[in-house]
Amino acid sequence: MKTLQLPESVRYFVNQYFNLLLNGKKVRCPYYINIKKYRQRMNLRVLIGKGSPEEIIQESLIFEKLRGVDFANMTVGDIREFLVKRRLGIDCSGFVVQILDYWLRSERKKHLWNYLEYPKQSLYRKIARILRPVENIPANYLSGDLNSEKISDLNKILPGDIIRSKIPKRAKGLLDQFHVLLISEVVKDDNDTVVSFKYVHSTRFYRSEHGVRVGEVRISDPSASLCSQEWIDALEGRNFTKEEICSAPDYSHVRRLIHVPLYQ
Repeated sequence: MKTLQLPESVRYFVNQYFNLLLNGKKVRCPYYINIKKYRQRMNLRVLIGKGSPEEIIQESLIFEKLRGVDFANMTVGDIREFLVKRRLGIDCSGFVVQILDYWLRSERKKHLWNYLEYPKQSLYRKIARILRPVENIPANYLSGDLNSEKISDLNKILPGDIIRSKIPKRAKGLLDQFHVLLISEVVKDDNDTVVSFKYVHSTRFYRSEHGVRVGEVRISDPSASLCSQEWIDALEGRNFTKEEICSAPDYSHVRRLIHVPLYQ
């Protein structure tokens, strides 16, 4: 067996989202997206679901002081609920963008958005994109045809590839109709056939266990659809991620960024 992984420094960065260090407690980052009900356009990116682990930690500690609580005397579950109530968390595209940007800054000394293509936009939108780049890379831009290509053969997938799925219509108020996941590990057998892969993402599903999660997919047929594979990350018998993938199979694919030099 051969295992392909994200670079060690990138894995460490990802791990920080799973272990936000708050006064000695390690807290898994919850999910938060800036939906219409709470939409705040001019706030810091950490307040709209787009922050780095360090930004989320610092903002959490500020709220801790403002609210007069002490994380040291709270359970991990209570701290996480505190973050949820303060709308501190990360959305799906913010999570993937932060990871890819860290990877590129570490190895290429450039930001992710320096490599991306954008649709035609007004001058106002172009300025907003320059001033607030992370906030202006939704899942659809990142995983759309302008910036990525479909990988039909699962034997060709690599860590750093992304999975795109379409959010069901019942999810109202979202600013993006697509969800994006990042492949973090690929396992191949001695014949160089992919037998499984792991992914990380930030999801609004899994009830109170929403937020950053790791899942695994076991490949039964590399030429078959994602929906046909075995997805492992269930809560009380339900695999919410697979349900979303299978709800719109025509939109659910592995995709590779085409302008971004991750593998050179």
